[in-house]
Amino acid sequence: MSTRVGDRVRVYVDPYNRLDFLNATPPWPWLTPAVVGTALGLLTLMAVVMASLAMGSRQRTLDQSPGSKSSVGYERGGGAE
Repeated sequence: MSTRVGDRVRVYVDPYNRLDFLNATPPWPWLTPAVVGTALGLLTLMAVVMASLAMGSRQRTLDQSPGSKSSVGYERGGGAE
């Protein structure tokens, strides 16, 4: 009997335990698509919040800098009179 690549072979005995894939457990059984999706969602939310806070802080710094309209008594959004 000869076998080639792709032939199906039925194994009754595996003395060296080389085919233990049937009883194998994944290395991280808790790493499911739901866990990965939740983690990615939280990381994205944290990044958006941090970017928003950084931009708000930057805008406040620009508003208080010398030469800005708000630093010489103008109000933002007041429009031309």
